Amino acid sequence: MTEEIKWKFKWTARSSRAAQLVAEDTKSDVRIAEEIGIAARTLERWKLHPEFAARVREIVDALRAAVLSQGIADRVNRIKRLNADWERMQAVQVARAKEHNEILEIRIEAARKFKEAQEAGIPTDGMIRPSDLPSIAAGGETGLLVRQPKLAANGTTVEEFAVDTALLREIRETERQAAKELGQWSESVNLKLSDSEADEILDKMIAAEAARMIAAKPTD
Repeated sequence: MTEEIKWKFKWTARSSRAAQLVAEDTKSDVRIAEEIGIAARTLERWKLHPEFAARVREIVDALRAAVLSQGIADRVNRIKRLNADWERMQAVQVARAKEHNEILEIRIEAARKFKEAQEAGIPTDGMIRPSDLPSIAAGGETGLLVRQPKLAANGTTVEEFAVDTALLREIRETERQAAKELGQWSESVNLKLSDSEADEILDKMIAAEAARMIAAKPTD
């Protein structure tokens, strides 16, 4: 047994503070010694003592546990974040579907008034026509369509619609990551596929749905 560990370690406010600072490992030994008012050699001797070293390890473990219980390092927090992201993406769908339905109602009402005016022989100049309103497309009620303004050959801007595959993919990835965090992924997926193989299959499914919905012509 070396001389450094024969003597009984004495805990004081200074030695306790020294153990804390050594465990935090944000300052050099010289700075720690200066801060608590001891010689650097004294700190060196303390660090060699098993009791002091054990206290430092305890503090390090406690600090590590504290870090792992906070922020993204904590599984519960990660799942909460994933759930919040998922809810925001669902809100995007809901908002798009609501906008589609509102425009559809306005277009129907405008068409009704325009037809009534024509039948009654009332001048329609200045009246709102359905074609004057924002376009809608079949499938818009799902909230999965995204507008894509494009410049036509004649210089005018036309609106096209496409399935928001990026949003669908992000929703899928968020749900899959949540399932993994909860340990449900392997239980809920019976096919033995790699992530890349599963991605390929799901991408094909999304592409097929996109093609079906895009094929529908926008409502006039």
